[in-house]
Amino acid sequence: MAGQAGQSRPRAALRDLGEDDPLALADAYAGPAEEIAVSDVAATLRRPNLDSMLDGVIIGTLLGDTLLAALRRLARESASAQARS
Repeated sequence: MAGQAGQSRPRAALRDLGEDDPLALADAYAGPAEEIAVSDVAATLRRPNLDSMLDGVIIGTLLGDTLLAALRRLARESASAQARS
């Protein structure tokens, strides 16, 4: 449920700014996000004990979100370069 609450403010801000493109992309993002979540959970469950799992969830959330944002920017760069050529 935290994810649903976490997207309310950005969605409202996008609507207030009249930025419909990112809102329209939310459905396209949902599938890959689900795949990432499944991988995250599987990786967590492979850890040897509860303490390690908790560490993985906390660190994975903090640094994993940063990593995903960086990967998205790299992919956007690549897509932009391809679109221009």
